[in-house]
Amino acid sequence: IHEVGSKFRILEKARRVLEVENLLGVTAGLQDRVLQSVCVADKGVLAVQMDFSQSARSDGGCNYATIVNRQTSFSSALVLSDQPSHRGQIPEPIIERLIDGDSRLIEQFSELGEIGKQAERAFKDEKWTELGGLMSATAKKRIEIYGDTLAPVNLTLIEACEAAGCPCNFTGSGGAVVAMLPEGDTSFEL
Repeated sequence: IHEVGSKFRILEKARRVLEVENLLGVTAGLQDRVLQSVCVADKGVLAVQMDFSQSARSDGGCNYATIVNRQTSFSSALVLSDQPSHRGQIPEPIIERLIDGDSRLIEQFSELGEIGKQAERAFKDEKWTELGGLMSATAKKRIEIYGDTLAPVNLTLIEACEAAGCPCNFTGSGGAVVAMLPEGDTSFEL
């Protein structure tokens, strides 16, 4: 795998993996594959900013920038459910609404993109409390967009993190969230 992987640039690698998954019937998106390809290529990557604007999509799928070797003053955790929830059914109705020109949905995605830009600035400026709030704002916006198509386990994970005072966001794959632990181990125990 490493030998084959080294022959492809990051975006090409992400697209190839996505093609294979689609052939196998796995519903997946380019966003997760880009993130995985970047992190495999450079273990020092801490964050990946992705641009899926119309111009980026027509020019190869997306553009991305990485942030490496950044020290953070907070702990984080990947919170997993023992009941994985795959999101294969989610994109289809959303895609249909976008194709139909649903102006409210387009506006919601635009708002989500703006939250992402603010989060990128907060990360670069090391404003961790602000970043945590933006993580939670992203989760709330995604719940607003996807609504009932989210499995109950996903909402339970978000609610549990919020109850513990931990800002959080979905990971992309169902049955998991990433949480900021403002009080380190104490937050983790909560």
